[in-house]
Amino acid sequence: MKQQSKPSFKLSFLPLFSSVIAISGLTTAIIATLGFLFLSQQVFAQHTTAFDTAILEYFLSIQNYYLTLFFVAVTFLGKPLFLMIVNLVFSLFLWIKNQRSRAIVYFVIGNGAAQFNYFIKSFLGRERPELWERIIEVKYLSYPSAHAMNSIVIYGLICYYLMNQFKPWRWLILTLTSILVILIGLSRLYLGVHWPTDIIAGYTMGSVWLAIAILILEVIKLSVNNQTENTEVE
Repeated sequence: MKQQSKPSFKLSFLPLFSSVIAISGLTTAIIATLGFLFLSQQVFAQHTTAFDTAILEYFLSIQNYYLTLFFVAVTFLGKPLFLMIVNLVFSLFLWIKNQRSRAIVYFVIGNGAAQFNYFIKSFLGRERPELWERIIEVKYLSYPSAHAMNSIVIYGLICYYLMNQFKPWRWLILTLTSILVILIGLSRLYLGVHWPTDIIAGYTMGSVWLAIAILILEVIKLSVNNQTENTEVE
């Protein structure tokens, strides 16, 4: 008669670990959502006008030829269409690597965030700043920033993947990704096409989508590990 092995320590604690991840992800999503609602109330009550204007005037004061070239290039990396292409290519990459459930999560969350941003912009209807002549042409409304929201979702998900694949380099990957996302937000202020609170709101709502996506991906990972452990035990 074949003797059954005892479940491993790792397998025994999977439900607890999963609960911790679920609570952390939901907590992050709830806090970010509440932050967005509070900020929106302040913005549309016009309590942030002085703050927004002062920061944009500062960026106007530092404009020069080389900074303009730099931020025009950076802002392209946060362009919604460009990010949708990046998201599609990365999702296809995961699909080809036979990580199909993850590929679906990446594709759905990335595109869902973009569509949700457009809906919120249309619903809230905040106009873009017009403190000086714009360097670049822009479409749609202002709040929240699609560049900020989509970049934190798409680049955040890619960062999450790379951190899991290259664990010795995870802090470097996280740092570089954070710098890129922050620069994209700053580029919108430098170019005068968004109010600072648009950027903050974009980051806040992007954090909600990113937290939900990572929560789903972690559950998928735990499910795969659980199946592997059960196979080894049998």
